[in-house]
Amino acid sequence: MTQQAVESMVGKCVFTDQQLVDLVLGRPCGRVQTVNLHHLALAKHSPNFARIIKTADYITADGWPVVLALKGLGVRAERVTGSEFTRRLLSDPRFRGFRVGLLGATSAVGDSFESNLHAAGAKLVYREHGHHTSWSPESIASEVSSAAVDLLLVAVTPPRGDELAAEIHEAGFQGTVVAVGGAIDMIVGARKPAPQIVRGLNVEWIYRLI
Repeated sequence: MTQQAVESMVGKCVFTDQQLVDLVLGRPCGRVQTVNLHHLALAKHSPNFARIIKTADYITADGWPVVLALKGLGVRAERVTGSEFTRRLLSDPRFRGFRVGLLGATSAVGDSFESNLHAAGAKLVYREHGHHTSWSPESIASEVSSAAVDLLLVAVTPPRGDELAAEIHEAGFQGTVVAVGGAIDMIVGARKPAPQIVRGLNVEWIYRLI
């Protein structure tokens, strides 16, 4: 991870979970890009992925190494993850009435997530669980716009999930879009998060790498 790559994040960085929630509640806030070591490694080898990070409206430090790198520049930042944002979406009463779209995950995961959203007072007004190789970003942008989606969650692993989020945003979707990877699976219990002791030691990135 180069100092230049980290420095380029500072101006767009969302520093806390609460700040991200407030931004999304302001609807729309554009495209939010989470950044961890995997994302930076992808950017190092792919000019297009580097562009995706650079052109995001907002960036979060989704990984302790990125948080520490920012602190090395004198920037006080917290780890702000897609999974924590999704949990807050399901617990913050201010999201009642929010119109949510889900792109990716399985149909069963989508069913569970829809039930959780309904219990929280939000609505899942768009869902697509096919394979990302068959999706047209332009068609999806049109569909989610027609459904008046406030927030589109792209539940597809990097790099394709982040690429899709950027392509849908660039195709004209005016709502907020966030690539959350496997966060939805973890929220509904279809995928186990790292053990608490691993998260407490701030080495979840090593656990995921292994």
